[in-house]
Amino acid sequence: MIFMQEYITLLKKTVLFKNLTETEIKDFLQKTYPVIKKYKKDSFIINAGGEVTEICVLTQGKCHIIKEDLSGARNIVAEVTGGDIFAEALACAGVKRSPVAVRAVMDCSVLMLRFANLLTYEGGGKNKILNNLVTLLARKNVFLNNKIEHICKRTIREKLLSYFYERKLESGGSKFSIPFSKTDLADFLFIDRSAMSRELSNMKKEGLIDFDGSFFIINKKAGYID
Repeated sequence: MIFMQEYITLLKKTVLFKNLTETEIKDFLQKTYPVIKKYKKDSFIINAGGEVTEICVLTQGKCHIIKEDLSGARNIVAEVTGGDIFAEALACAGVKRSPVAVRAVMDCSVLMLRFANLLTYEGGGKNKILNNLVTLLARKNVFLNNKIEHICKRTIREKLLSYFYERKLESGGSKFSIPFSKTDLADFLFIDRSAMSRELSNMKKEGLIDFDGSFFIINKKAGYID
């Protein structure tokens, strides 16, 4: 049974438990019996093809939601960091065979909540949690729609600029960081890493962008500036 203060403090900051009091969260944890599981770096939290019955809260670490094509090439669907929630759509949909896998990219700790226990829970915070779950699913849908917009661009340059412009809007300025390494960025945008590296170098030479590691600047010359 989990009701330690450290988890309550973390859960209060998540979308799923927004506007719930500590008392409501503690009652929920006591009556729905979530479990904490530990995963080593490079291990799989969810396996592709497996059944998913639990909503997962990443309490520590970082993981990638990935999908492999028929050739074995890896595509990153999304990155999950501490405090993020994942697998909620799969659990809600009652998916028998997950189309994606979730892999730990560093040691991870995950709080797992059985969706069936949420449905049968009768505590005072239930309606808030269900409303928050709808909000969470809607936000994930917007995220995936934005990603589709990026990867549907015709050229590597257009894909990169589309993604960088989204990051610019999120950061509120032309300087921003990305949560991916260059290899992971290529996997996220479904493009060849070597070709992407060449294009990034060309864009830098042309004055469209500048970058140092994961920090980027998108310039007015790129044409994606309001």
